[in-house]
Amino acid sequence: MKNRLVVFCTIAALTMFIMACITTPASTPAASVQAVDTNAALQEFIDEGFQAISINRSMVSSNVLPWENPVGVGTDAHAWFAFDGSTDTIWDPYGDVDPGTSGLWVLVDLGEGNEQAVSLIRFMPRGHLPERMSGAVFQGSVDGQTWVDLYNITSTPPIGWNNIAIDNDTPYRFYRYYAEIAGDVVLIEYWVQG
Repeated sequence: MKNRLVVFCTIAALTMFIMACITTPASTPAASVQAVDTNAALQEFIDEGFQAISINRSMVSSNVLPWENPVGVGTDAHAWFAFDGSTDTIWDPYGDVDPGTSGLWVLVDLGEGNEQAVSLIRFMPRGHLPERMSGAVFQGSVDGQTWVDLYNITSTPPIGWNNIAIDNDTPYRFYRYYAEIAGDVVLIEYWVQG
């Protein structure tokens, strides 16, 4: 009977310890706090008249196939993963690029006559590999050939949504996310102040 009581007490104590760890605020990941903070910040942008540019699948392209190329996904279908609104897909570049190009990129073409001056970029890094965005850059172009850096990611971004207000008055037709290596990103949104 004494051995059963010791085992029962040990299991009960271990269970209480685990429950305390799970519910203790100190064990809450910083990413959860960041996500709450970025949602509050987004509401401020919305209150200031910012609106997301509507992007459809026909507007996006990429120069790289996805890692492990699931079910034969091509470069353009792979590009859509960065804009499809789903956290279950990811723009995860393999590294083999189209001949004659350099770096890895996913591009949005707003179309002739639909140029927009983006002033807010939202992006969500890959949850377990946010460091892969470090060194990447968001760029704009009027012709798809000459690119202007709008925002450089100089360090590992926080997990969750990142809201980056940029000082840009130039309406560009093309916007791209460009990385020399890796660059995995779950979602990208371009916003304008209307």
